Amino acid sequence: MSQRIKVIIADDHPVILFGATQVLNKFPEVDVASQARQSTELIQLL
Repeated sequence: MSQRIKVIIADDHPVILFGATQVLNKFPEVDVASQARQSTELIQLL
């Protein structure tokens, strides 16, 4: 049984968010839990 890694991607540019999500989704052990475009949004998600 492998352990999954949950991540939240944070950046203010939508293209970076999209690209990072696409790359990380290629790894089966990584779970992109959410995305944040502002620091306040990131704090709420955490």
